[in-house]
Amino acid sequence: MTERPVVVHFFGTYLPASEVWVHRQLTALQRYEPLVLARRLERVAEFLLPRPPVAEGRGWRGRAGRRVLGVAPRQLAAARTAGARLVHAHFGPVGRRAMALARRLRVPLVVSFYGRDLFAHPRGTTGLRRAYRQLFRCAALLLVEGPAAAARLVELGAPPERVRVHRLGLDPAAYPFRPRRRAPDEPLRVLLACRFTAKKGLPYAFVALARVAAEGLPLAIEVVGDAGADPAERRLAERLRTFVAQRGLTPHVRWLGFQSAAGLRAAMDRAHVLLHPSVRTPVDGEGGHPVVLTEAAACGLGLIATDHGDIPQLVVPGESGWLCPERDVTALVTALRQAATEPERLAAYGVGARRRVEHLYDLRRATWDPVYDAVLGACSSTATALS
Repeated sequence: MTERPVVVHFFGTYLPASEVWVHRQLTALQRYEPLVLARRLERVAEFLLPRPPVAEGRGWRGRAGRRVLGVAPRQLAAARTAGARLVHAHFGPVGRRAMALARRLRVPLVVSFYGRDLFAHPRGTTGLRRAYRQLFRCAALLLVEGPAAAARLVELGAPPERVRVHRLGLDPAAYPFRPRRRAPDEPLRVLLACRFTAKKGLPYAFVALARVAAEGLPLAIEVVGDAGADPAERRLAERLRTFVAQRGLTPHVRWLGFQSAAGLRAAMDRAHVLLHPSVRTPVDGEGGHPVVLTEAAACGLGLIATDHGDIPQLVVPGESGWLCPERDVTALVTALRQAATEPERLAAYGVGARRRVEHLYDLRRATWDPVYDAVLGACSSTATALS
């Protein structure tokens, strides 16, 4: 069997609970073998790869090597030993650090942007333009999840010809589809699934749920996710729990915390709708396309989301879900009410969402393989022309 060319995947942390979808993309590769290099490793035993991931190392030799080489010596050695043909960095700031590795290996660099890295900087857009200036010159290709993110990347100074939309997909066959219909004597089963960050819009979700509950609509709410180590996330978690208690929602809410992929899938199986009201914030800016929306759509859940980032690529009003303006609690209430009282609409939206997943997000047709083929082919053509 011919060995597959190796692509280095460069991360800050591999693999936080909120980014387990990365493993799905890595294991779907058909013609290339991934080698993960990261500053820090987490949950590695849960997400096995053909080659073991390599962390930076914290000894004085590693620190000295990074100052001299711009990259951890043990990671550079691992990439060279593997004969890496390309470096793929995940998130813009990580791409900046990956430039040194790509330069030392003399291989092309691909960078994926996922949302926050297109907006978050103490000096805003001006700061991001300066921070990414060199990266935009060095990277062979810049990947984003949809046209809104592509436009933002060009606004920051990226050459349009190097920006490509490449959606994060899944295998629809792995997500059994079931149309959702609420029985008259059944509560509306609502799922919220996200990390407790401000851009996820959780306060608006709970205000809407409280209003619907006050109208007498029975609810069963499950929350998958939690706060991380960030103090702001922990304060938000406390505020949400206090609000739930004050509004009498405690008997109707189950806080499940971070879950495995199987745990999240089980929660989706129990739910009628996924409520995901993302908002733009001064700190995080705009998010990308939440992968949990794609997973819920594949399963047949009703999607209640906001007109935010590239979410409208999946959630199309009147076809595949309810798309509400950001921070519009009244619109969220209307969507929840319709999901509970109009079973045919709920079922039809689930069918429409599944179709959009099959059309736009089928991983069997959207792996990173053709991206690498194109980059390496272009580099080979350039080298031949110059020889």
